[in-house]
Order: sequence, then C-alpha cells, then structure tokens
Amino acid sequence: MTAQRSAFEASAVQAAATFTGIREELQKALEERAIVEQQMLQGFANNMDKL
Repeated sequence: MTAQRSAFEASAVQAAATFTGIREELQKALEERAIVEQQMLQGFANNMDKL
C-alpha cells in the first residue's frame, strides 16, 4: 500500500509539473501573439491616418 501511495504521489507531482510547464508555454505564446497583433493594429491605424 505504501508503494502505491508513493507511486501515486510521484505521478501527481509529475503531472502538476507538466501542467505548469504547459501553462507557462501557453502564457508566453499568448503574450507574443498579443505583441504581434498590437503591431499589426498599429500599422493598420498608421495606414488609415495616411488616407
């Protein structure tokens, strides 16, 4: 029983670390996308001002 508990706890820790990594990568990707979209929007606004 103790071995099962230890294995479960180790698995839970590994799963938590995996999900944390996924969350961090997703956050980074969203931040990078927001920067690109902001640049695109600014470029569009600049072009509209020229019309």
